[in-house]
Amino acid sequence: MDGVLYTKSGDTLITCPGGKTVVNEYPDDLTYIADQAFSYCSNLTSVTIPSGVTSIGRSAFWGCSSLATINLPSSLTEIKMSAFGGCSSLTSVEIPENVITIGDFCFRDCTSLTSVSIPAGVTSIGDYMFSCCTGLMEFKVDENNPKYMSMDGALYTKSGATLLRFPAGRDKVTEFHENLTEIGWVAFSSCEKITNITIPAGVESIGSEAF
Repeated sequence: MDGVLYTKSGDTLITCPGGKTVVNEYPDDLTYIADQAFSYCSNLTSVTIPSGVTSIGRSAFWGCSSLATINLPSSLTEIKMSAFGGCSSLTSVEIPENVITIGDFCFRDCTSLTSVSIPAGVTSIGDYMFSCCTGLMEFKVDENNPKYMSMDGALYTKSGATLLRFPAGRDKVTEFHENLTEIGWVAFSSCEKITNITIPAGVESIGSEAF
């Protein structure tokens, strides 16, 4: 359909030709974007995933360097490992409210990404999810999320005890959560603009590759 390869039933998008600039239509029964389905479709600038899709596979949009806008449906519950890695033109991401799991390296090397909104339902965020996102300025977490919170644009565990990730585009830390006891691993990775950090007295542990 529209030059894109699907399973016979139409429930899985297998692969999109690398030269495509836009996908205009999808099967009504589509529920899954397969692993590497849009990988290196470097001419795509915008994608709207249709309602009914529940999962986006590994590296599904890896290397889509011109992709500036991605619209995700409310039916989505899972975004797998490296799904949007290397989408260097992507500027913002609104994670749908029904998403529960976001895989490792999911937005790695999204260097134009400035803001990420995490809804209440997300309870699992993978390792290195925002690695090398050097333009990232803030995380925004729904206040009803039971596992994560944001403060001063940084991503923390709900209690504020662990700083999970500081936005790599920022040039300074203005405040830490008062409950902070742990700087998580890779928490300040790729924060090349920061020249000085004063770790609060209550911090007991600094994870590997934290800086």
